[in-house]
Amino acid sequence: MRIKTAVLLALVSSPAISIPAAANAAPACRTVSAKVAMTSSGPADQRVAGTLCLPRGHATTVQLLIPGGFYGQAYWRMRGDRQHPSYMETMTAAGYATLAIDRLGTGASSYPPSARFGQDTHQIVISQLIRQLREGRLDGGRFAKSFSSATRWARPSPAPWPPHIQRRWTASS
Repeated sequence: MRIKTAVLLALVSSPAISIPAAANAAPACRTVSAKVAMTSSGPADQRVAGTLCLPRGHATTVQLLIPGGFYGQAYWRMRGDRQHPSYMETMTAAGYATLAIDRLGTGASSYPPSARFGQDTHQIVISQLIRQLREGRLDGGRFAKSFSSATRWARPSPAPWPPHIQRRWTASS
């Protein structure tokens, strides 16, 4: 078996409509909530909370900001020092929409029992969020692209091992 590596950044695109924001307005941020399922065939009985910030002008790309570990969406609003903007403020000023989320089990998102989490739960949830952003179900508009800091869980998968190793593995099992 070969371990698949983590994907640090994924760019996903599809044709869509841009979201207009007031030309000279300050970035507008609002709280959003998305219904999600924990498995690919399960019910959408959980909620992921987030903050969506739109830049001035038109936003055709949204950065889906996913904190690691048990951090929440506030991670993306933190400032290294008070004189410099946060990551969200910097990206919004650069013309990108941002959606910072609380993953399941953190912040304002749902807290399902740990027994319901599978190896691919977070990957499934992120895929649903990207789909909802593309379809305009989170804020009434669609984004052409989503740029995500999602991590793909490493998991074993069949791989073409060199024949001499594969023969040993097969013979010993």
